[in-house]
Amino acid sequence: YQDQPHDDGDGVDPITANCPTSANSSQRDLVGNGVGDACDLPPVLWVSSDPADDPDFDVVQDAADAPSRSGMTINVYPGSGPYAERVLLDRVQSFRIVGLDNEFEDPVIIDGGAAAAFDVTTAAGLPMRFENLTLWGNQGIRTDIDLDVEDIAP
Repeated sequence: YQDQPHDDGDGVDPITANCPTSANSSQRDLVGNGVGDACDLPPVLWVSSDPADDPDFDVVQDAADAPSRSGMTINVYPGSGPYAERVLLDRVQSFRIVGLDNEFEDPVIIDGGAAAAFDVTTAAGLPMRFENLTLWGNQGIRTDIDLDVEDIAP
């Protein structure tokens, strides 16, 4: 990976980066293969509004907008409280968005306010999965495609 261009904007030195084509400031490599989770197949990104969780991104939308391949998993920690954002998933690729438990079993809350927490407008037929999330706001998930939803709380 050291000979590849490194312009992903994660602030990691290109000499030591384990994934030069996708932002992954955490440099996580859960399988220990020397390739960052963001470059594994399927790619994995980590989100938390709490810097102590060592996330790649502090909001879900930034992770969804990061350059990556279809099938990406976005793991979201509870962070320091609800994520007040409307997440737009409008790229022609599949996503899996998973809320993770912390030691206090706090829920992962996405608060869309007056809008949907998630607005899914990607091409029909691509797999889209949401797991272990609490969605607040006027609407949970707005979409016109089939979704796979598991353990979602209002």
